Parts: sequence; C-alpha cells; structure tokens
Amino acid sequence: MAQLEFLYTQAQLQDIAATIIQKALAAGASSAQVELSESISTDVEILSQEIDNFETSHENQL
Repeated sequence: MAQLEFLYTQAQLQDIAATIIQKALAAGASSAQVELSESISTDVEILSQEIDNFETSHENQL
C-alpha cells in the first residue's frame, strides 16, 4: 500500500495564507482571516474479527 504524504509543507501553507490575506487587503478588505487544513486519515472497520472495510483519505480545506 502506498504511503500518503502531505502535499504542502508548513512554510508553504503559511505562504498561501499570507498571499490570500494580502490579496484581500489589497482588494479593500478592512481585515482578513484564513484557515487552511490538510489531513490524512485511515478508517478500519472490523466485523466478526475480520477487516470489513479499510479506507484512507487525504483532505485539503481552505
């Protein structure tokens, strides 16, 4: 099974957030707030002591 890796480093996420805030302020916003999230999760369901379902997901949110 392939190992999932994050798409962005912490520094890249900070740069993206700073760029979004700069653009909002340049467009006339009096203030701006950004929330970025990246997560990797694995869910395993067991039924009768056997693996019934195995799911891995990778999610990005802005």
